[in-house]
Amino acid sequence: MTKIGKIVQNLGYNKNKCTELLSQIRRYKLQKHPYNLSYVSDNDTPLIWWNTCYDTKNYLQNFAIRIFSIVSNSANCERIFSTLGWMFGK
Repeated sequence: MTKIGKIVQNLGYNKNKCTELLSQIRRYKLQKHPYNLSYVSDNDTPLIWWNTCYDTKNYLQNFAIRIFSIVSNSANCERIFSTLGWMFGK
């Protein structure tokens, strides 16, 4: 199984959904419809672009939107350093 297959399986996709998602990824890589829409960098964002890519089964669209919705932060690391500073001193 591919890495992407393992990731989406952990997200609850069954075998049929994984197979369809991999097919959609291939069409995206080959820029086949609907993944051949133009991207205007001045007006579009990746989230806007993916929200307009309609496929019969929108597994890739949902996956991409989920990935782009992840917010990175360093709060956990800062919390650990703060605790270590409290325990061992600065």
